[in-house]
Amino acid sequence: MTPSEASSASSSSNYDFSMAYCAPLLLLLAAQSGSVTDDFDAGTNPNGWNFGFADVLELSGGNPNGWLHNDTLDTFYPILVSGPAAGAPWTGDYAAAGVTFISLDGQTLHTDFPVAGGFDLSLLLRDDKGTVNVDDDDYAYFVADEIPLPGNGWKHFEIPVPSRSSVAVPPGWTGGWSGNGDHFRPGVSWQDLMANVTTVEVWWSDPTRFAIFQNWGVGVDNLTLEYGSGLALRAPVPGTAGSLNQFSAENAQPGEYVAFAGSLSTGAATGRCNGRSFMTGLGQPRLLGSAVANGAGVADLSLFVPGSLSGSTVQLQALNRSRCELSGVLAVTLL
Repeated sequence: MTPSEASSASSSSNYDFSMAYCAPLLLLLAAQSGSVTDDFDAGTNPNGWNFGFADVLELSGGNPNGWLHNDTLDTFYPILVSGPAAGAPWTGDYAAAGVTFISLDGQTLHTDFPVAGGFDLSLLLRDDKGTVNVDDDDYAYFVADEIPLPGNGWKHFEIPVPSRSSVAVPPGWTGGWSGNGDHFRPGVSWQDLMANVTTVEVWWSDPTRFAIFQNWGVGVDNLTLEYGSGLALRAPVPGTAGSLNQFSAENAQPGEYVAFAGSLSTGAATGRCNGRSFMTGLGQPRLLGSAVANGAGVADLSLFVPGSLSGSTVQLQALNRSRCELSGVLAVTLL
């Protein structure tokens, strides 16, 4: 069953942030700026999450307390879908919101056939273009870890969503549409999808996997989306190699440090922090320096740019320490 059919029916660079000279950068990735969670504890489901028909909200038995489950799913594999009423930040412009992670707790209650060793939980983000015609949908999916096995209780999943990445497709993600489940349609990019996510889907399988039709019982709890609030870089002034330049970031937390990183290429350098992976938008980033944000939330860093970089296009990114928020990537061609 392809992602389009399901909708109808219902080269990274590994970068070691633990290196001593990048320790300040690692600290900035330790947490996220804000989050929203659907935990079902109040017995409500405001964003309309559903597996299909006969979903049940329980006030106990979750992880902990409330949860959503369905014990009577006859399907190839369950798919949890956000409802049409789901609003920002669950849907909409992910890049503007600075979405960084989506996490959840899942449980498999029962199946007819063994599902160990082949079924991996996946997150799929979809842009349905506001129509019921799946042929114009664009989507991307991330295949995470093995689904929770029957009898093993709750399993936690954290999936990075680098909404401000400038690469064509971030590592771990796969773009697709009805004509090709492995690539975005011509002219569509990751950035296009991030600008208009209309539906969030959690699949109890890799979307490209073949599976046998069977009866499933599954549950979900603590659906969480983590996001930032608009940290942005300004172009360096005067933007000339061989001279002192001022690098600035706005919308930072007043009184806190902002770190500036740079690279000669975009990419998706990754690091581990507090047990989770984090993706930048840079290839082999280097820490340029840090500055304290003023009362207006603007951090200014004065830095000498070597003359050897004249004519080069550099990729810049900033991080806010207080909210550990990553800005978008700014490309600047130095004079």
